[in-house]
Amino acid sequence: MYYEKTFLIISVLLGILFYPVNAQQRIVEGSNINISEVPWQVAIQTKGVFNGGGSILAPNLILTAAHVVEKYTAKEVKVGVGSSKYSNIGANWYSVSNIVYHPSLDIALLILSRPLSYSTNVKAIDILSANKASYYNVGNILRVTGWGITFLVIDDPFKEWKMSDDLKKVDLPIVSNSTIGAANSFVITYDGKHSPSKGDSGGALTIWDSSLQRHVVIGTVHGNPSTQRAYCAYVRSSSFLDFLLPYYPISITGGSDQVCSSSTFSVSYPNSTVTWSCTGPLRITSQSNTSCTVSSTGNGPAVLKATIKSGK
Repeated sequence: MYYEKTFLIISVLLGILFYPVNAQQRIVEGSNINISEVPWQVAIQTKGVFNGGGSILAPNLILTAAHVVEKYTAKEVKVGVGSSKYSNIGANWYSVSNIVYHPSLDIALLILSRPLSYSTNVKAIDILSANKASYYNVGNILRVTGWGITFLVIDDPFKEWKMSDDLKKVDLPIVSNSTIGAANSFVITYDGKHSPSKGDSGGALTIWDSSLQRHVVIGTVHGNPSTQRAYCAYVRSSSFLDFLLPYYPISITGGSDQVCSSSTFSVSYPNSTVTWSCTGPLRITSQSNTSCTVSSTGNGPAVLKATIKSGK
């Protein structure tokens, strides 16, 4: 999949413009966790009612399960951030301007109406590294978090489930997809005691990468295909990265606000191939898959173009 990001230089003043082409679950037997340990975790409301979780991928981009929001318009969905207690989210609710659905997987991207302000309790999680095959090895221990239901009101004639006000976590091992005949687009966990369940849908299944020194989201809570304390299925992140990339912002570092002689720009976009080109009074003096050095050949408008191809 190809798409382009364009950088515009006018009168040797460099301005960077970004134009991309284009069944709920709960934590059973989990323990409390502070939001600062999982600052990518968000709560999702639909028509003012808690309906699941999600993950921050960028300041204006939230990942969740499609079934959490598919019955609602963007105006009926809100995203809450920055609190371990659901009841304390308070003013930290963000409206959604658009919802983008994967054509075949239980995945949705929520485009926020205004960008998040990052802090200790509000940060994005890495998903672009999720192509690493070893992340999905059977036996790997992964983490799931959420505010999903934790107990049933026994004396309630309607058997009402009650969500947790405290954010919960559970660590679970990967088991073989063949155990339950699951497609390769899923990750399956099972330990016989713990499980996500109603209200945890859309949340992140994460792994800690010691070499990168950060967590990576390798799955999104999809559903529990069997009993309450049984197997749980997650949509595998590596199965929808091509779908995600056009909506994911490129991280640009380096460069200069004024290009009088030369300037170098770097692109942080894992698992992709980058090619560079330019027009106008601008010349590429060196380039690689991650950076490009340009020099000015005069005054006036010029364009530096980075074309990115995702790879698996």
